[in-house]
Amino acid sequence: MKLDWSKKEIQLRYQLLLEKETRGLDKIIENLANTNSKSELKIKLSEALNAMSKCMINSVEKLAKENLNRSKRKKKKIGSMKFKKWWDSNMKELHFKVIESYTKYRLSNFSLPPFKRINILLRRDKRAKQLSDLFKLNKQSFWAKIKKYQKNSTQVDLDINDLKKHYEDHFTTRNKEETFQDALNERFVKEFEFKYKNKTFDHSINLEKFLIKLRNLKNGKSCGLNDVYYEMIKYANNANFYIYLKTIFEIITNKQMMPFIFNTSVIKPLIKNLKKSYSDLSNLRPVAISDCISNLFESIILDELNENYPDHKKQFGFKSRSSCQHAIWTLRQAINSNKRKGKWTYVCAIDASKAFDKINRTLLWKRLIEKKVNLQIILALINYYRESFLIVKNKDKFSMSFKPNVGVRQGGIASPKLFSIYLEDLLDKIVKNKNGVYLGKVKLDVIAYADDLLLISDTKKGMQELLKIVEEYGCDFEMKFNPEKTTFLIFNQKFTRTAKDRKEDIWQAQLVLQNEEITRVNSIKYLGVYINDDLNDKIHLENRKKAANVALAKLRNLEILTKRTNPYLKGHLFKTYLIPILHYGIETIKITKENLTTLERYENNILKNIYNIPKYSRSTNLRLINNLVDVRTSIKYTTIDFFERLIENNFTQTIIQELLTTENDDYINSIIEMLEEITYETNLNILNKCKYYKQNIKLDLKARKKKQSST
Repeated sequence: MKLDWSKKEIQLRYQLLLEKETRGLDKIIENLANTNSKSELKIKLSEALNAMSKCMINSVEKLAKENLNRSKRKKKKIGSMKFKKWWDSNMKELHFKVIESYTKYRLSNFSLPPFKRINILLRRDKRAKQLSDLFKLNKQSFWAKIKKYQKNSTQVDLDINDLKKHYEDHFTTRNKEETFQDALNERFVKEFEFKYKNKTFDHSINLEKFLIKLRNLKNGKSCGLNDVYYEMIKYANNANFYIYLKTIFEIITNKQMMPFIFNTSVIKPLIKNLKKSYSDLSNLRPVAISDCISNLFESIILDELNENYPDHKKQFGFKSRSSCQHAIWTLRQAINSNKRKGKWTYVCAIDASKAFDKINRTLLWKRLIEKKVNLQIILALINYYRESFLIVKNKDKFSMSFKPNVGVRQGGIASPKLFSIYLEDLLDKIVKNKNGVYLGKVKLDVIAYADDLLLISDTKKGMQELLKIVEEYGCDFEMKFNPEKTTFLIFNQKFTRTAKDRKEDIWQAQLVLQNEEITRVNSIKYLGVYINDDLNDKIHLENRKKAANVALAKLRNLEILTKRTNPYLKGHLFKTYLIPILHYGIETIKITKENLTTLERYENNILKNIYNIPKYSRSTNLRLINNLVDVRTSIKYTTIDFFERLIENNFTQTIIQELLTTENDDYINSIIEMLEEITYETNLNILNKCKYYKQNIKLDLKARKKKQSST
């Protein structure tokens, strides 16, 4: 049932077919709204969702059948002339020679070197031509084809029952034995549920926001057990159909009733490391595929949760106006702040073992209740998780379903938000503690990106106190931390400290977590960025170069980059695939002459490598025809753009405000120096200057390209 949803005619035909299929749905929805019995309501909800799914699937099947029949009609009919006029005796003789050569090659078990080389060249040329044609005609199909080439066909060498047992143990076993406090927490949540058991809410989903959400659904996502894809919902363009779906979601929330098998996900094990055994359970990573309709319902719950419950300011993960780079930048400001004061900075990277999969759901519900989140949202989440089931799939075989008891939902849209709420107690306790690094009035003590934690302190004793808080939290909230993988660094150690600072940091015993010593290292990898204790970015840049080399080799091995690849396609792959890999984390590095030269030299070399141009050739014109600015301008643009994003984030904005009042701050000075490279017609604030600066770079590139084409 594969359809090219990018074609307008496919969308319009699907809408017409769906409109015919949905004519009987109004009665089903009307009966659903008038049902009061809870046992009947569960059945009616399931029937309504099944009917809607059936309408979409039937419409797609009919459309696919129509397309198949249309393509058959285009093919040559049986009995028609087989050969064209140009098929003469010479062509016939050549044809027989080709057959004879292939027969000889086949009898050699495809091992004759000359034929083998020709076969490889033909295959490469065919793939290169196919990709070049797709790049010109259909970008979406082009990337789909590349994704197909990259797909790994390796399979897990384990029996489906063994996999099911492993994941059932994983998703049902808690990190500690049950205690009396657990019984009290369970009772607290049960009493809350009982209190509002028979309550019917009047919550209404905003139709305008709902329609925007449907229009923005992502294409190309996997479907769950009900075989409904996002495209089927997105391109329905049927007002009544959307209202029916909205009504079902409102009934689920307001009447506290879930349909049958509404929250069922398929677990597919993926191999982490292809060099290790495919039958090693520790080398597998579970990926959950859920039904699109249940994902849509969960995203609506997430929107309501975001409105009711703002994220912790020191949690940078999975929220708007925040990113990995925001977290890295904040860490650097803490280190640089102590550097100006001549103080050491202790940073500890905490490793949490399978944190998402092992949280205590009862404690999570209790947290939501205590924070007075909207009642219908809490109850909807509790009911939604109560009806959750998992099925393991491997090699087209499915296991029996089982019910997970711990952790947030695998692959759930709201799971990062729920985990963030669960972790908030730890962040609050660390914030209340006196230890950390002070940047003016701002205390930098912990940085969190989902379950990736960094602790920051200007004394070793202070770091041990923070580790104690983490250890106690792990015991209370059933979160397991791994001391063996937890490491720490000491920054600014080359600087001579004052007698007062040395006295404050006199405690120099070993750092411990759960009675195990923590290893000191010279560098760490945090959120994909390598940071060493000298903070000089050399390790990070070297690793980005290696990653870009691997990516380039992959393009060549997949025969995407060859001598016959379209030149414009080469430039496109360079800009959209290789540069993002090379420039990852570039926003946070220090813009020194050495770093700029390193990046400039490597980027130009890789560009010339793609076009098979000698290494010592000039690359200026090559960059212009690919609509690329020089490396220095590109990095400046990225830096200013990131600074603009920092101002839009509430927490990093407060840090910038402190930095603006700080004398001789290297980061702020470099930003101001860049912004002063151009003149402004009127007095603009710093945010508008950033926008003007970026626009000026775009106009300059356009002018230089025009000048180059005219010469």
